[in-house]
Amino acid sequence: MNLGPEKIDVPAVAAEVHGALLRRRDARRTGELPRVITARSIARLFHVRPHGCMDSKRRGVRLVMRHLRDEGVPVLSTGNGYYLGVEPADYEAAERFARRNGLQNLVLASQVKHAPERAEASGQLVMFDTRPRAPHYV
Repeated sequence: MNLGPEKIDVPAVAAEVHGALLRRRDARRTGELPRVITARSIARLFHVRPHGCMDSKRRGVRLVMRHLRDEGVPVLSTGNGYYLGVEPADYEAAERFARRNGLQNLVLASQVKHAPERAEASGQLVMFDTRPRAPHYV
């Protein structure tokens, strides 16, 4: 399926990716590690190229995965790739990965939230503030 350089049919690609994930899940034996599909493989196999650059391919794959999750498909990820969970350990590993990545994002969000420049940007000028201004975010 060639979707062209600028348009991606997310539901159609999602249906194909879902089929591939189901085949990998069904081929897995009890006790084996999940058989993942990497984002790069999904982009290559299903021609996910919304704008042609690698960053757009990754974004296109994230859109496809979000669509599948919105449809109720339990797509999991641990950073190695995407897969459908079979055992409780699969879900625990995905949760640990999400918490680890989420914690990094929460720290950054907190630093941005408490930055003194935020109050000034919203029009609430800080008067008589003599504290040194150091950046709070990376």
